[in-house]
Amino acid sequence: MKTLQRSRPIQPSESEWTSLKSNYTANYRNAVVDVLIPVYGAPDDTLRCIYSVLTARTKTPFNLLVIEDRGPDDNLRVKLRELSQKFQFEYHEHKENKGFVLTCNYGFDLHPDRDVVLLNSDTEVYDDWLDNLLACADKNPTAGTITAMSNSATICSYPTFVEDYPYQYDISDAELSKLFIEANQLEVVDAPTGVGFCMYVRRACLNQIGYFDYESFGKGYGEENDLCVRAEKAGWRNLIAGGVFVRHHGSSSFSSEVREERVKHAIQVIKKLHPNYLKDVSSFIESDTPFVFRNRVDMKRLENFIQDKPVILFVTHNLGGGTEKHHLEMVEKLKAEGFAVISIKPNKRKRAAIYLDGIYALPNIKVPTDTEQLVAFLTNFDLLQFVHFQHIKGYSVDFINNLIDALGRTNIAYYYTVHDYLPICPQITLIKPNEFIFCGEPKEQECNACIASNEDAQPFGCDIQKWRQWYDNILKGAKKVFVPDEDVKWRLQRYFKDLPIYVRPHFDTWPSATHQKQRSDMRNTRRIGILGAIGPHKGFYLLLNIARKCKELDLDITFVVIGYTADNDMLTSLGNVEILGEYQDNELQEKINQANLDVIWFPAVWPETYSYTLSAALSIHNMPIIAFDFGAIARRLKEVGGTLIPIEKMLNPAQIIPYLLLDFQHCQFNNITVSNSYNSMYDDYYAEK
Repeated sequence: MKTLQRSRPIQPSESEWTSLKSNYTANYRNAVVDVLIPVYGAPDDTLRCIYSVLTARTKTPFNLLVIEDRGPDDNLRVKLRELSQKFQFEYHEHKENKGFVLTCNYGFDLHPDRDVVLLNSDTEVYDDWLDNLLACADKNPTAGTITAMSNSATICSYPTFVEDYPYQYDISDAELSKLFIEANQLEVVDAPTGVGFCMYVRRACLNQIGYFDYESFGKGYGEENDLCVRAEKAGWRNLIAGGVFVRHHGSSSFSSEVREERVKHAIQVIKKLHPNYLKDVSSFIESDTPFVFRNRVDMKRLENFIQDKPVILFVTHNLGGGTEKHHLEMVEKLKAEGFAVISIKPNKRKRAAIYLDGIYALPNIKVPTDTEQLVAFLTNFDLLQFVHFQHIKGYSVDFINNLIDALGRTNIAYYYTVHDYLPICPQITLIKPNEFIFCGEPKEQECNACIASNEDAQPFGCDIQKWRQWYDNILKGAKKVFVPDEDVKWRLQRYFKDLPIYVRPHFDTWPSATHQKQRSDMRNTRRIGILGAIGPHKGFYLLLNIARKCKELDLDITFVVIGYTADNDMLTSLGNVEILGEYQDNELQEKINQANLDVIWFPAVWPETYSYTLSAALSIHNMPIIAFDFGAIARRLKEVGGTLIPIEKMLNPAQIIPYLLLDFQHCQFNNITVSNSYNSMYDDYYAEK
């Protein structure tokens, strides 16, 4: 399953340096600008940055100026000396550490006839970056500073304003850089400050206002903000260049504690020197003038992503879990079959946001909310095949109504997968909020009383009948309603009469494994395994109460959670609970065997609709499994001979303990190789069967 991957700088290999055909030519007479890189340690970042500057195609004659500020890495200094000789860039070393501010000032002073581009050593640049930055300067002669766009640059950040994005995009950074150029060309916006990771500074501006203020800011933080405010006061402009993108890895040369202290100091100094600065920045953030740059790039990414492919649109939530796992697996399979899969998920304001491949956000394309605009939005996708609702939690009722209406007007079919019991109850999991056990699906009057205790579950007030009628209309409008298990189908059809429901098990493949006990003759402790993320509906409070009861009774039982819980500390403080922590799916079978378990218990207090972790447990030969006798887990266990606990035992946790102590030593379990797959998603999953 594909997930977001952090972007990390990789130090160039020796073969890369050997084969490098640099586009940089040292020409001090013709250079019009210094590209100044202050260096303090961080060899991976630094060498990748220099490599990118040397390889990026540029027409502008420039002087690469690297200044090493007596960092902690002697090997890096040796390498920089070697590279400066080989590629003929200007290199200086300080004999003692001076800090960022004085290092930059030293560099500013070396060639007083040249403009300067200050480039952090944890950045990467791409073709035409410098040409476009300098072209913006030529086009705007009153620009004192010009800052590039980046993934991590506060007011210059993309895709989300004033938020870092440390991940890889759906395309390479070099390709993204081209989209920035295509989308925004030489357009700029005025800003109250520049950002020092990649900031052009005009020499005439420096000559007028002076360099960084070491006396006020010390070794670093806040100095570029101060310089930009002084520039503006002197009549210069601070600009953001929409057509230049530079990756900023954001590595730090010092601890978070030191950074925090420097930030606090910088804010206090800036408040004193420039009382209006923070207000000006706040106003700029509120107006968000760089939005136009981000929007254009998002539109370019969407256009390039679709090309001429048929499109499938998913609607889902942003809460992760099994729904997200299934959603992303469907995305991967449909993508492999040649579809462009676009997903929308709700943001904090219950507005829909677009994602490519289910994970790459395009937050600057506003998904409309009213019906007419949604019709236009949907018809913009020329080859839209259908819409598939995976979940509607997090959206407003009005948005869902308008989207369903727009689909009807455009004759676009939609499918719906039910992953939990939101159609039955807006509280989703069918557990009593205060008792944290299965509610028993009572009559409507009791449901309304339950909803009254939760404002978030009252889109139609305290009227469960209106809720179910609303959902009935949604489900009956779908071309097909899918569920992952027969138990879910049975439970839904008790509320939604005559609704055709199709069972589609989740994609779930586990190879057969052997239960490898490592019990010594001296060990009498029973080790009971519990898998996954154990929140209230997965049985957290039940586990807590039973672990306490076992402690009181001095029972030699250890509960081993392979995963994590709603409160790890509360459980581990009891002394008979181990928490092994998060895992990757491909690690789970091995972790189960390493935990030396006697039995796996599923303490879920709601009727599970599938359970990926059960599939992993079932794949381990001769592993005893216990669960409550309801939901998809029970239905699946009945096929292989697991032990089922009557659900009324939830009311008295002490009555569950004897089931956990059963003698499984001589029992045989028909554990299986779990393999749910489809030859073709489009032809088989959505087919009539």
